[in-house]
Amino acid sequence: MAGLIPSPKPWQPRSFKTGVITVGTTAVQGPDVKVAAGRAVVLTADTANTANVAVGGDNTVTLTTGMILEPGGGAMIEVDNLNRLWFIAGAAGQKVLYATESE
Repeated sequence: MAGLIPSPKPWQPRSFKTGVITVGTTAVQGPDVKVAAGRAVVLTADTANTANVAVGGDNTVTLTTGMILEPGGGAMIEVDNLNRLWFIAGAAGQKVLYATESE
């Protein structure tokens, strides 16, 4: 039929990646996980954490300069690779869970 627009194909993830980053009182870099173009990383601070975790763009991130994730809190950040993010916490052994569509 003329004039009809075909239905778009359903969205299919290329590869879904999840993991855990253990964070302490020294800044740690995120793992080398490529993020698909136009997608974001979802970060969630473990509900069992006893301290806040801060997220920043380099190894100078601190709890006063970074974006704070309280225990159970989360954020969605658009980056092309998770290794562009750095993490630091108010205590050792804190965990940040991540999920993203990877290339």
